[in-house]
Order: sequence, then structure tokens, then C-alpha cells
Amino acid sequence: MSEKAISVSQLVHYLKGVIEDNPYTHNVMVEGEISNFTNHRSGHWYFSLKDEGAVISCTMFSSYNKSVNFEPKEGDQVIVRGNVSIYEARGTMQLVVTKMENNRLGELYLKYEALKNKLYEAGLFDEDHKQEIPSYPMRIGLITGEKTAARADVLTTLSRRWPVAKIVDYPVNVQGKESAPQIIEALKKADQENNDVLLLVRGGGSIEDLWSFNDEALAKVIYQLKTPIVTGIGHEINETICDYVADLRAPTPTGAAELISPNIEDVYDSIQDLKSRLNNLMKQIYQSSVREFKNLKESRIFLNPERLYSEKQIHLHYLEQSLEKMMNDALYTTKRELNEHQNQLSIQMNKRIKQYQLLLIDYSHQIDTNMSTITKESRNKLTKNIALLDAYSPLKILQRGYAITSKKDKAIRSIKEIHTKDTIQIKYIDGTAEAEIKNTKEN
Repeated sequence: MSEKAISVSQLVHYLKGVIEDNPYTHNVMVEGEISNFTNHRSGHWYFSLKDEGAVISCTMFSSYNKSVNFEPKEGDQVIVRGNVSIYEARGTMQLVVTKMENNRLGELYLKYEALKNKLYEAGLFDEDHKQEIPSYPMRIGLITGEKTAARADVLTTLSRRWPVAKIVDYPVNVQGKESAPQIIEALKKADQENNDVLLLVRGGGSIEDLWSFNDEALAKVIYQLKTPIVTGIGHEINETICDYVADLRAPTPTGAAELISPNIEDVYDSIQDLKSRLNNLMKQIYQSSVREFKNLKESRIFLNPERLYSEKQIHLHYLEQSLEKMMNDALYTTKRELNEHQNQLSIQMNKRIKQYQLLLIDYSHQIDTNMSTITKESRNKLTKNIALLDAYSPLKILQRGYAITSKKDKAIRSIKEIHTKDTIQIKYIDGTAEAEIKNTKEN
């Protein structure tokens, strides 16, 4: 074998890199049955996850398993989320688990993830939509359970940090089927009562306890609020749909109260500092005004007030002379330009008149020529027409021995127009005769 062999460590290390660099093996969700569960004294959990066809080793470090709200045991059906890796010392593949839910809670988690993705795609989590929290809220709407530890923590924090604010309670159930509808109605009411900011808070609990805050209708109402809203639901590890839609999310109810409330002692110190700075500024302005008044009082304008307008008068006289000169110059320039335009116009008019005179003479010659030609042509045409008319004249026919017969001054064209004993006229070249018809005969 000519190829160089690699060591086992190199091969396992390479495979570990291939698996861990593959995005499809990151944050993968797996369902299976727990077996060989061990709770190590270090706090880490070691177990296997199996189904009918395969088994995989799993490790869940203590920093992650602290968030699991049940004690896993042999045979539990669970859904875990984690990253696939290789344990190099043994060359075995394992799943490093970061989250674990029992099967029922896993279903809720899947619903939570599906709704979270749906609302994200719909734009309910957009940062551009989130409102700014007022710096000094004087009316705070508190939506939480009545006589709960969360309410007590918020009131204690606000009374310590910002006691000048008015707290308006909107008590609701924060757990159970009726919780989400009650919170929706409370939010709508609080949004219409001129609150500066709203607090939606609840103490910690399991995903089942906090499920009311993963309601789609509630999320849409929060998105439509005109009043800024801050949530403080559960502990820092808990995240609900309401937290994503809210304008600001706090890890706890106490944290929410701290986020919306300035420290009154800090505000008082700021006011005192601003007051001191304002007094110093007013003093500086007063002193500056006194100095300015003194300077004005001693200025040459007040000592010699006539100088206030004398310089203006001199300047006005200068402007008057400048304006007069400018107008004269403009008038002279205008007259000169007008004369130049008048001369140019006269020259152009003379040229144009001469051109039209020559053109008129030319047109007159053309008219005479055309009239002579037309007259000659008309005379020739008339001579031809006279000759033609003479050629067709009935008198020519009479000269050849023919006669024209007529009856009652109407020429007779057919034998059918005359009858026996009719009187007719016969016209000859040199006279007319009358005759009586004795007999007619048709050809």
C-alpha cells in the first residue's frame, strides 16, 4: 500500500468536524424513550434515547438541565433539542441536549414554535412597530392576578422607585382557560383609559402554567395596542408569545417595574442639578445683560443720538445719487439703443420697399405678357368658332338651292307634322313664300 495511513485520532477528529459543521445537525429536535439514565454527582445527566430502530447516547450538562421542570426516569417519552457531536475519546456519536420536554409538554412546545413562526412571518414581532416607553409615566396600568406575589413585587418596586405614579389595577386570572379572554378584555379597557404605559406580569411556572400567554388572539390584541406595553412573565428562562409582541420584555415582574419606572431619588438629584444649573445660567444671563446695558448706555449712540440717523442720512443721500446716476445711464443707453433700432428699421424698410417695387414691376410685366398671350389665343379661338359657325349656318344650305319649311314659325322635320290644307312657310335664300298643302304622302 503506497498511500499514507492516518491515525484513529485524526479520523475521529475529522468526522467530529464534519458532523459539527453540518447545519442540519445543529439545534435538532428528537423524540424518543429514555434509558440508562444517570444523574452524575457533577449535576450532568447521561442517558440514551431510543426507539424501535435505533439508539443514541445523550449528554445534558447541568447548566441546561436546571431548566427542566421534571425529573426524567427510565422509560419516559421525551422530546429533546440539541446538537449532534462525537465524543473523541471513545469515537462514539452523541447528542448534546440543551432542552428537554416530556411528551405532553413537547406537544405544547411544538404548538408554541409553530405559532411563534406564524406570527413572526405575519410581522407581529417587527422592531419597527414597537413603541417607545415613556421616561416618566404618571399613570401605569397593571394587568396581573389579584393578590399575587407578582402584583406585590411590582407595587413594592414602584412605591420604592416611583411613588408619584398612579397605579391602575386590572385584575385577571393568569392561568387556566378563562385567563386569555380576561387579559384581552383588560388590555382593551386599559388601552382606552389614558394610561401612559401598561404592565402585563405574572410569576414563574411551567409551560402549562404560562400557556395563556401563548394565545394567538391575545398576541394580536397586544400588537394593536396604542399604549406602550411591557411584559414580565415568569422567570428569565421563560419566553412567551406575548414577550415577543410586547414593546419591551423584562425577565421578571420586578424587572418590568424597574424598566418603566425611573428612580425618584435619581430624578430628584437630576432636578436639583438642573435647578442649580438653571440658577447659574440665569445669573450669568443677568450679569451679561447688566454689562450689555451699561455698554449700551455709555455707547456713542446714546451720548450723541443724532449720529444714529446722520450716518443713515449720508448713506441715503449716497444711494439717491447712485440711483439717479444709474437711471440716467439707463435712460441714455435706452435712447441710444432705440435710435440704433430705428435706423436699422428704416434701412430694412427701404430695402424691403425696393424689393417689393422690383417684384411689382416684374409681376406687371408678367401680367402684360400673360394678357397679350390670352388675348391672342382668345382671338384665334373666336375666329375658328366664327368660321365653324358660318360653316354650319343654314344660310349656306339655302345658297345651294335648298329651302326651309316651317309651320307657325316652327321648322317642319317630318311629313307627320303637316296635314292637307295646312298653310306653311317656305324660306329661300332671298325671300319667303306661303303655300297650302293639297296632299301628303309618306314614303
